[in-house]
Amino acid sequence: CSSDLLLEIEDLQKQVHNVVNSLPERCRIIFEKYLYNNKSPQEIAEELDISVNTVRVQIKNAMDKMKVKLGTSLGILLLFLFQK
Repeated sequence: CSSDLLLEIEDLQKQVHNVVNSLPERCRIIFEKYLYNNKSPQEIAEELDISVNTVRVQIKNAMDKMKVKLGTSLGILLLFLFQK
């Protein structure tokens, strides 16, 4: 039972990785910092010398694409899986 869950999680992580890689470069860079590096929009904005609003819009665009590709319920699971 637990091995099935691990396989499902691994599969979901692969799907997430594929969607992230398909994002436009700027959006991908911002979303990777947010998702994988656990950085806040403020930290990303300062690091990339862009506005916080731009960061938030890019994160929203990435999440919207995740929902389209993976389904709305997986968006919640995605956030759960990558929380540190």
